[in-house]
Amino acid sequence: MAERIRKAARAGRRSRYTLIVVALAVAGAVVVGVFPASRRTRPTLPSPRLPRPEFALLREIPMPAEGIDRMTVIALVRPGLTNDDLRLVMEWLIYDVLERSNRLGRERIQVVWTYVLEDSIRPVSEWRAMAIWVDPGLPNPRRPAAARIGGDAIRVGDVEYDFSNSAFLPGRSR
Repeated sequence: MAERIRKAARAGRRSRYTLIVVALAVAGAVVVGVFPASRRTRPTLPSPRLPRPEFALLREIPMPAEGIDRMTVIALVRPGLTNDDLRLVMEWLIYDVLERSNRLGRERIQVVWTYVLEDSIRPVSEWRAMAIWVDPGLPNPRRPAAARIGGDAIRVGDVEYDFSNSAFLPGRSR
């Protein structure tokens, strides 16, 4: 009789242990289902509609600051491109940075600065065109102050373009 009681107690402990493990697994699945880590959407831009123009990527410089992943991208184009062509180059640069960031999942880029140069030996400050993209989900207090070009910049969607660097104004010697 004592042996039967011991066997019943052991079986009860085993079934309770199994029940606890199953209950914890279900609770874990519910928590992960309700708060999945991948639910944080990563910012994207639609693929540019026009074919990829000719440009050479010179540098990608990660510039994290204040908990925000930022990237500066510098590209080289042939001289004489129109503003529309330059805008397409910058669209592709921003799209490539965000797509690669999302695919690799290493960082969540929230701000992208692009600079397009016509001469690789000139400093970046003599850019021909520039654009800034800021994640629309980034709250205003967290947006970099420099992410607003202003002046005669053109805003299209979430991207602000500027084609009026003073180094390229008529009458200025280069």
